[in-house]
Amino acid sequence: MTQQDNMQVWLDADSGDGLARLVPYVRCARDMAMHFSMEVLQRSGGSQSRMNQRGRVHAAAGRAVALAHVALGMPPGSACEVKVSFSQSGRELGVYRFDCSN
Repeated sequence: MTQQDNMQVWLDADSGDGLARLVPYVRCARDMAMHFSMEVLQRSGGSQSRMNQRGRVHAAAGRAVALAHVALGMPPGSACEVKVSFSQSGRELGVYRFDCSN
């Protein structure tokens, strides 16, 4: 989990049966409406894939909010990174990076 100012951001990652299930969360100290962007980068062998998702989230003070639910195939030895960024009124609030490799 990483924390910046009044935001906590973390990634729940579960892998098994060749799948990775990824759920990024945010919790704020005060009510906040903001935009988010999530990017998943996966590398396996000599190839890589990238997935992006964007949206708007309203985080009520003190309550965790799941931003997305993603499942992807993860061959043994795959590398996986998740980057989640937040902005409000065109101002960047934070960028968070997580390793989701198996």
